[in-house]
Amino acid sequence: MFVIAQTAPALSARRTQAPLRSKRSPAARSARSLQQIRAQKIDNDDFSDSRRAVLLSGTALAANLCMPEFWMPPANAKKIISGSNPAAPGVTCAFLSHGTPDFDAWYKIYDGAMENLTGDMASIFRAVCAKGADGGVNVVIVFPSEYTKGIQAFYDQKKNPLWEGGRKDGWLTGDFQQVYFTPTAFRGAVEGPPPPGKGNGVTLCASGLSAPYDEWFAEFTSPESDQIHDKYGVIASVAGKVQPGSTGFGKTGGAAMYHQHKTPKQATEFGKFAAAFLTGPDAPPSLDISKGFYFNYGGIVADDIYPDKIPKA
Repeated sequence: MFVIAQTAPALSARRTQAPLRSKRSPAARSARSLQQIRAQKIDNDDFSDSRRAVLLSGTALAANLCMPEFWMPPANAKKIISGSNPAAPGVTCAFLSHGTPDFDAWYKIYDGAMENLTGDMASIFRAVCAKGADGGVNVVIVFPSEYTKGIQAFYDQKKNPLWEGGRKDGWLTGDFQQVYFTPTAFRGAVEGPPPPGKGNGVTLCASGLSAPYDEWFAEFTSPESDQIHDKYGVIASVAGKVQPGSTGFGKTGGAAMYHQHKTPKQATEFGKFAAAFLTGPDAPPSLDISKGFYFNYGGIVADDIYPDKIPKA
């Protein structure tokens, strides 16, 4: 999703796009509502103030992940967002990044590939695609954790000939970075995962830790952190634990963060600030970039959700 879901004709299956999850489900909602949703991709155009589709399920699992009730337009967000709400278990997210000489040309390949996913890749239920400030590719995919090994195998740069072919054809350049993490909490104006973000900015970050994850999370949700996030227009965030298979990270893992900004400009401004802050002498004491570090930011060009792929309890 991020970087290339499947670029060759050999890739064929249904597209799966969807969101991240949180534990609470809407009260007194019928599970039949979700069953009535057809296999369509959902983007920002489907969730305006005047027309918010009803994707309801009585199950905590599905509702937690991407129900519109939990989405609020950026303009309605509180000035200072604080606190957090837990994410339900069983979901994995991946940051996928690489260079490309022509993002628009690459995106045409990506968009077509996402419509024809097969095997474990077809389990992806949300895909966010962002153009990096440097013109590179940044993709975020969300899928049930049980498919992690199969998806990591697809992105294996040595064993899957697709990637070597991409380098020969010229659409894949530079290092191919991958970070897998399991969300533990969401932050935003309302409970649940980030709202559909096409047109917003995004910052993707992961770092090794020198302290327990919970200690880092306390820093991440501190009043000081709230003020920094507010200054740079962060309207929603996801925090989670880095998993094995992530580029540059060992078995000790680390912490991963997904920040959605009101605008790509704010993401760029935050990116410049955070890159210096996180690698400087005043960085949070719980972070240890010598144990792994990943950082990218840019503007979201697509945020696709596939309701029929959302796990059901």
